[in-house]
Amino acid sequence: MWLVLLLTSLFASGRDNLDLMIRFFRGQYLVVTYAYLLGLSMLGWAKARIDYVHEHLLPMGTVTPSHVFSTAGALTVLFGALMFLFLVLSAFIESVGLLVFFAFIKWLLLAVFLFNPLDVLNRGARFFFVKHTSQVILSPLFPVLFSHVWYTDQLLSLVAVGLDLQYQICYFIVGSWFPGTPLGTCSSSATAIRPLIASLPAMWRILQSLRCFVETRSPRHIVNSVKYITTVAVVLVSAAIELTQSSTLSIGQLLNPLLSGWVAVWGVVAAINILYSHTWDVVMDWEVVRFNSNRVPHIRRQRLYKAMLFYYFAIGSNLLFRMATSLKTT
Repeated sequence: MWLVLLLTSLFASGRDNLDLMIRFFRGQYLVVTYAYLLGLSMLGWAKARIDYVHEHLLPMGTVTPSHVFSTAGALTVLFGALMFLFLVLSAFIESVGLLVFFAFIKWLLLAVFLFNPLDVLNRGARFFFVKHTSQVILSPLFPVLFSHVWYTDQLLSLVAVGLDLQYQICYFIVGSWFPGTPLGTCSSSATAIRPLIASLPAMWRILQSLRCFVETRSPRHIVNSVKYITTVAVVLVSAAIELTQSSTLSIGQLLNPLLSGWVAVWGVVAAINILYSHTWDVVMDWEVVRFNSNRVPHIRRQRLYKAMLFYYFAIGSNLLFRMATSLKTT
């Protein structure tokens, strides 16, 4: 599926339109890729005897790994067929409008799949997702459940989907296909829309943490909220850098005291966000790392897996993923 997107971008529209093609089709493909990863996670949960139904992550008796894989496979075939059709038509019709049309069709199919009221395509699971996502968006008006926290963390990993959707809507509204309209008009942070979208999942987690603190008076929730506050700070500083620099960043611009100052602030804030989030993950959320009486960190003794290499790999890869997440939100 991703290979079809790359080949279509390179050969159907030319290399100059690669960025435009990716922005228009990447979001839907990320959703499908995430569905495959969710199915693999469910297999891992079942093998480790983690009752994800009891934790209210998924509705009881309506979703199994085979359901997730079959849905993701169907969307893969459907999107792959649409991409192939676009590839064929673009050989005869050279128009950005064709690209917009096919991207719109893909989002429409996803919307129909998700909001279809008929009792088909696992309606219980679809409405369960819509209900919990709505409660996440309205945080903290609802009592915070573990499923709300989990769903919000998934949205943090899918920020690129929201940014690509915003780009496509903006592209259609402002008419970026007209000659002379800069390609980067809809990807600029000047309107504050893109930083807001990138910050929304982290802001929802901050509100959820504050609600939990009000209800429990446990300082743990305030400390946890710092992880998401630093995420918002990374987004805001990145937006400030984009507003300070011109369209193309050069060595000469880095000598600008204002711009170089913002870059330095971004480096500090991003480092704090990465290290703080990583430490919270392995020490508090996973509880994999413990401290002895001398405050020396070590892997806990009670472990699900015997191989220590598994835990070291999880800790190391989590640090890399945290770095990637911090860069993704910029």
